[in-house]
Amino acid sequence: MAAFGALGYFFPVFGEGNTPAAILSASVVLWSVQGLVLRGIQGATVLNAVLTVARVLPLVLFIVLVALAFQLNTFQLNFWGDAQLGSVLTQVKSTMLVTMWVLNLAAIRCLMDCGVLVIAAGGGGIPCGAQT
Repeated sequence: MAAFGALGYFFPVFGEGNTPAAILSASVVLWSVQGLVLRGIQGATVLNAVLTVARVLPLVLFIVLVALAFQLNTFQLNFWGDAQLGSVLTQVKSTMLVTMWVLNLAAIRCLMDCGVLVIAAGGGGIPCGAQT
């Protein structure tokens, strides 16, 4: 029913996935899959191929649409930055340093929460995974 709830965004007849049309459609899909399973491996192979195409087609369509909508002029506009922000290399370096410190602080906080840093400093503390 979750799938038909998502389809309800595009097809209002399915609503939030709990309408009679959505329940009937989900039942038809369920019984169709059951019928394919009962027919055997050949039916399952066909279903697998159809589902694989259904998964890959939106990805390929997205890539094609992005390639068609891509505007090189917009992409190149101010690519190398301006005097206020510095060069691209400086911007990348600054971003990486901030990310490194944020992740380090998060790791330190995690270690402090489970007591590992307190034990390493010679104090008390509860080792990770121990019950209080």
